[in-house]
Amino acid sequence: MRFGRIPERPEVKRTPELHCVSILTTIGAVDPLIGSYEAAGLDGDVSFDRVGRFQAYGLDQFESFDTFDAEELKKSTDIDWDNVKWGDLQDDCVQANRMRYKPVKERPDNSIQYSNIRHSHDKALKNGASSSFEPGKVTKTKRTAILIRVWTGATWTADVVMNIRAMIAEASLASGGKYQVFILLHVKDEAIPLFVGEDQPQATIKKHVPPEFHSITEVWNHAQMRSLYSNMAEHAFVGRSPWMIIQWFARNHPEFDLFYQWEFDVRYTGHYLDFFEGISEFGRKQPRKGIWERAGRLYIPTIHGGFDTDFRRLTRQEDPHRVWGPVSVEGVKPRGPKPPRRQDDDNYEWGVGEDADWIGLLPSFNVTGTNWWFKDYLWGYAQGKSTPRRATLIAQGRVSRRLLDIMNYENAENNHHVDAEMFPQTMCLHHGLKSTSYPHPIFADREWPAEALQSTFNGGPFGQAGGYWNSSFSKWNEYAWSNMTWYYSSQQAMPIFQRLLGVTSLESGGPEWEDIYGRTVVRPMLLHPVKGAKSWKWSDEGWLQTKGGK
Repeated sequence: MRFGRIPERPEVKRTPELHCVSILTTIGAVDPLIGSYEAAGLDGDVSFDRVGRFQAYGLDQFESFDTFDAEELKKSTDIDWDNVKWGDLQDDCVQANRMRYKPVKERPDNSIQYSNIRHSHDKALKNGASSSFEPGKVTKTKRTAILIRVWTGATWTADVVMNIRAMIAEASLASGGKYQVFILLHVKDEAIPLFVGEDQPQATIKKHVPPEFHSITEVWNHAQMRSLYSNMAEHAFVGRSPWMIIQWFARNHPEFDLFYQWEFDVRYTGHYLDFFEGISEFGRKQPRKGIWERAGRLYIPTIHGGFDTDFRRLTRQEDPHRVWGPVSVEGVKPRGPKPPRRQDDDNYEWGVGEDADWIGLLPSFNVTGTNWWFKDYLWGYAQGKSTPRRATLIAQGRVSRRLLDIMNYENAENNHHVDAEMFPQTMCLHHGLKSTSYPHPIFADREWPAEALQSTFNGGPFGQAGGYWNSSFSKWNEYAWSNMTWYYSSQQAMPIFQRLLGVTSLESGGPEWEDIYGRTVVRPMLLHPVKGAKSWKWSDEGWLQTKGGK
């Protein structure tokens, strides 16, 4: 990989307090081919090695495993991680900042959306503080839940644990509770009782989740989803309908306005608060005019120019099929806002300052005409396969409560459903909600001529990523993504993260390589999939040495 080594004798500025390395792009850092730091609102000049990224989150603990046996572990670290209660820390943080957030009316304990986690706003406040929420400022800060989907039998390697620790510390605690991290544990064995009483799920959680994360884990199973959506029970399983559990969580947690579905095998090599704030600000500042057309393309800076200038004008010129407000769909009554004026009369004003209802991490492409695997997975629509729809791969992104309410309504009341990777975007399209794609930096393991990149990934009608048979999302063309750092079939994400951790991968990285070149330094980037990057694995009996995390 071109960004897998540090340039010889680089001029670097070290910040010991943060253990980070700031490297100017002029001395060897590689620029992303797709997306950009500028468009995403991220600082691309701050890079991390493994010490800077994970020293605070137990790196010494796991590197000690390679030197000491398990009995010596506690002598190698001053933190007893098993006794860290991340749930309590997050709740205390929210409590300390409670005047920033809206007061929440508690739901009845016997509601069908019962949770095994007691809500933080149920608890008596410490130090004799009043339990009432004081008015504080008029405009309350919206809170965001980050929901990491895990399943019984998942492999908890050392890098997984460090990654979640980093996410909690950086996104939740550093933001004063604006973000809060949860683990949604899918209990595959439906014979295990989950909601008989509050103590019932704990044995399952203890068996399948490291002790430090017990207090942030909520359990669920397919039987629960089938009972909630009995009218479409045949579709109520995680492979097709992972959003149902997010819909359930939102009804159960009125304190949150925004929700991330987050995959277990995703890593971010930069600071998580910077990343989530970058997404939030990007979504808020996007105007609705041309938003669907921009979101339907991969943003390639060398082709499209500035995101908020040239890219807007170019898509406006290229694409005559412009979405303005909800599209017409038989049997769907739009529940979103109506455009305040004609599109031609709007000067990129409508939508600015409005939180996006859906923010995806790849284009929301038009599935019509493609040979994407699941394009025809829709049920209950009178128009059948002619129903307008969009998809984003993978099914990870941020949704609003307004969107989840509509998704729940379409499932439970309207008997409409589409495949997981089409659901949020398609509901935005049908109901006139704000939907966009975040242009985060995506790297490749080789140079691409700009025109070749454009024709491969935006080769559809009017420069779109979808809408035609030869799309890169069609099943025979997805190999084009294997050399990129973000896609479900990426072959680059895992090696990059392993080398960052000091593990040899593809004949680079590892102790001998580092003796020559130094520790690997990586710019902030989103990586997927990363499975078992470190060899140590947690079990309910303790940490075990494995081969490749298996």
